[in-house]
Amino acid sequence: MARVTVPGRGVWPEALEHVLPDPRHPNFLRWRAYHESGRWRGELVENMLGPLLPPHAVVLDIGCGTGGASVALAAKGATVLAVEVDVARLKATRALAAAAGVPVRLVLADGCALPCCEQTCHAVVLQDVLEHVVSPERLLREAARVLRPGGVAFVSTPNRCSPFNALADPHWGLPGVAVLPRRLVERFMKARGGAAAPLPAPALLSLRRLRRLMEMAGLVMSFANRAAARHIAAEPRAAFCAPFHLRMAAWVRRLKLLKWLPGIVNDRLGLFNWWLNPNWYIMAEKR
Repeated sequence: MARVTVPGRGVWPEALEHVLPDPRHPNFLRWRAYHESGRWRGELVENMLGPLLPPHAVVLDIGCGTGGASVALAAKGATVLAVEVDVARLKATRALAAAAGVPVRLVLADGCALPCCEQTCHAVVLQDVLEHVVSPERLLREAARVLRPGGVAFVSTPNRCSPFNALADPHWGLPGVAVLPRRLVERFMKARGGAAAPLPAPALLSLRRLRRLMEMAGLVMSFANRAAARHIAAEPRAAFCAPFHLRMAAWVRRLKLLKWLPGIVNDRLGLFNWWLNPNWYIMAEKR
């Protein structure tokens, strides 16, 4: 798999400054690490979605963030439309694409109201996005609308019911936040100094709700957790960004235990994915 070159110092770190909160914010280091790991999360998307795409496929990266997935897919020949509501993140995506030498079309728009015609895309990327929109059902309907018949939506989103997320919320690293309703998370965010971008407070989904929303949108979902786990076992930064988690992954790798990760993870609709798995990786096909 071709790797996207990101400069260690220069355009990319400078662009990151525009999407981060004040360095005094209590979550500054955590969110900086998340954005800096965008390259590896993007490679995970390309690794999983790329083999399913035809040559010169049209891909819509909704909520592209700082552009990791957009650039990784463009580097493999896809025509990528990077969609964001935050101008600063689009600027970061443009800087990353320029540094990597690949074309990415930037679209300033709400994913719940896409300025795209029906059935124009071969694939849609929703990486860490569903939990950040007020109406995930509307977002999924829009994703299905722009997909061609047989097109695929790559979706990754954290599991509201996982005890791992209850112990340490994926956005804040604090216990209990993941199970709060959105209105209480908004109050919590204000107390912590707000978010780095003008986005709704995150509200995690349960598997029951996610399956219902997928069905309503006309998408047939299949778990792809095991394929993601194989990639993460080779490159932990595709899933982990907090220094503590990376140190733990390095320790597990030294003990040669990380190779067992794909065997623990499964794609069945059972206990693991209902109640244990902290983050789902899904391929959803349009009917």
